[in-house]
Amino acid sequence: MLAGTDVGVVAVLRATGDVGFTGVVFAFWGLGSITGALVYGALRRTVHPLWLLLALGLLTAPVGLATSPWVLALAIVPAGALCAPVISATSEAVARLVPERARGEAMGLQGSALTVGSAVGAPGAGFVIDAVAPGAGFAPVGVAGAVIAGILRGRATAAEHSTPGTP
Repeated sequence: MLAGTDVGVVAVLRATGDVGFTGVVFAFWGLGSITGALVYGALRRTVHPLWLLLALGLLTAPVGLATSPWVLALAIVPAGALCAPVISATSEAVARLVPERARGEAMGLQGSALTVGSAVGAPGAGFVIDAVAPGAGFAPVGVAGAVIAGILRGRATAAEHSTPGTP
């Protein structure tokens, strides 16, 4: 979602002739992320990373409906507020769930998953942008993130409720 959002912001601003506004939009996104990090860090209990990912997807998908650079800057703040918490919560979950002897490998796999997501998200958003419209790149990456979170959350719930030795 993050790499797709990057591409979407540039596409929207290029289409409206406001490329000079790119830094402002990314600053709003970053301020949202910093705020989200501070709020998440202040929580006394953790939030499951898949709930955060689901929310990030749902908040990212409609960003492309923004009608001006300032509306885009404001629309991206809520999604930005979940960027750092999602990354932090996933790292925290890996550290909590994986035995210490395998933690390095697990963190490496997590890093690889983030890289794969970036490698797929940016061109995926770009494809939709080229085929549909500049603002359309946000929807597929947001929906994909939300669907993946929903599927994984369902699988995690099923695993939590299954008994050892049963499929």
